[in-house]
Order: sequence, then structure tokens, then C-alpha cells
Amino acid sequence: MKKFIYIIIIVSIILFLSSCKRQTGERNEAPSKKVDTTAVVYFSVSDDIKSLAQSISNNGGFDLFEIMPSEVYTSSDVTFDENSRAYIEHSDKNLRPEMINELILDKYDTIYLGFPVWFNSLPNIIYSFIDNTDLVNKKIYLFSIGSQNDISECLNELISYSDKLYILDGINFNYNYTEDEIKRWLNTNNSISHESVTILINDKPYLMELENNSSSKELVNSLTEKYQMKDLNNNQKYMYLDNLITENATHLDIIYKGDVLLSHNNKLIIFYENTNSLEDYTKIGHIPSLDNMPKKDITIEIKK
Repeated sequence: MKKFIYIIIIVSIILFLSSCKRQTGERNEAPSKKVDTTAVVYFSVSDDIKSLAQSISNNGGFDLFEIMPSEVYTSSDVTFDENSRAYIEHSDKNLRPEMINELILDKYDTIYLGFPVWFNSLPNIIYSFIDNTDLVNKKIYLFSIGSQNDISECLNELISYSDKLYILDGINFNYNYTEDEIKRWLNTNNSISHESVTILINDKPYLMELENNSSSKELVNSLTEKYQMKDLNNNQKYMYLDNLITENATHLDIIYKGDVLLSHNNKLIIFYENTNSLEDYTKIGHIPSLDNMPKKDITIEIKK
């Protein structure tokens, strides 16, 4: 009899704990902040891009991945001859060289993507990588070796190809680059702090990564209520602030979906589409998962 009672008690405890677990899992909690992880991905024919990728990986302590074509490129494939493989692929951007490896980058938030620049353009295998890899909401930095104009062309090429790519910067190192130059570039890219807040947009929670400047902190501290933002140009929401915020304005050629910016010192803007820019803005932060924004007025509220 005692044994039977013990069994009943144990079963009751298990059912109670299971019920608690289900109730906890059903809560509609704000998105949690995760630790930022970084990967270096590269395609290289000669050893120059490979060595540069390894240096970036070593200096940052980042994981390293290689884009590997099914048909290996040789030095004769990448000449300026019109019959070379590189020239033929450049002439037809719809060609997609096959990769022998599938890169799973789901756990990474930041990607450093390196490649040689051919004819002021991307190697087509980079498109193969992009087409077959989920890069949504990942911060992307491009790197190569050569002229800075070349990497700028590649950056614009990728932005035109897909509005889902969030490319923050691109750099072409000189062939005689130093480890100190790599470290400086990596330090420059670390402008977004690990601090983040939850922002409610129409009462739906989003995680907003804050820029590492005084303006973002001032703004967050000043927003103490629920506010209305108006729609403008079918690509942004805006509101005028009651308090003036310190400016740290810089010129932005491209604005990305999810960018939260300050115009002058009293206009807050959330962009929900990529767009070109002719103005100076103060960076406040970025909302990586901003999707399906209604083209009408919205409400926002900062949860601290």
C-alpha cells in the first residue's frame, strides 16, 4: 500500500512540473539578446586572398570557411583573355559555378566575405554562395586586395542584387598590408556595441542593437512613453522629438532596412526599406529582424 502511495505522489509531481514547463513556454517574451558570433568566408584562386582571410580570422578569433568550386580555377582561368573562364563568367552574370561544399552559417551574426575582384566585379561563384546561403539579418563586411574603387563597385553590385543583404563596409587592402592594418579595420567595424534594447513597434517586440555613441544612449533615455511615427516615402517612419539629442552625424551613401537614424538633432527615423542617401545622419542603432512594416503610421515604445 505504501509503495502504491509513493507511486501516486511521484506521478503527481511529474505532471505538475510538466504543466509548469508548458506554461512557461507559452509566454510571449521579448526577443532575447544573443552573443555576437563571427565567421570569415573566402574564395581564393591564388594564396593572396586565402592568406588575408587567415590573418583576419586569426586577429579576430573568428571561424574560417572556404568557398570551394566543383571545378578548380587555375591561373590560366583568371587572365584578361576573352576566352578565359573568368572573362566568360564575367560576361554572363547568370552563370553560377557549382560549389562542392555547403556552408551552414546559421549561428553567425557577422560575416567577413573575401574574394578576388575580376574586371571590377565579383566572381560569379560569390553569387552561388549567396544564392545557397541564408544571410538574412547578418552583418556583412567585404574584403579583397587591390583598388578601393573595385570593392566599392562590388558592394554596390551586391546591394543591387539583393535587398536582404546587410553590407556595412568593404575594403581593399594593399598587397603589402600589415597585421596592424587588419587590427585597425576590425576595431573600426566594432562600432556597434553589445548593448541592445527591446523596441515595441505596434506592440510587437523587436531587438534593437544600439550604436556605440552618446546619441543612442541619450535617445533611449529620453523615450519614456508610447509614441506615434508617421510614414514617409514608403520606406521610413519618422517622428520629431521633444528633446534635442547630441549629434554625431556622418554621411551615409546607403541606408539599410532596419537602420534607426537621427536627422539633425530632433528627428528620429526608422527605415524599413534600403535606400540611397544624400544626407548626414547620426547612427542610433539597427533592428535586424524588421520585416513586413505596414505603410501607415505606427506606434513605438522602448522597453528598458
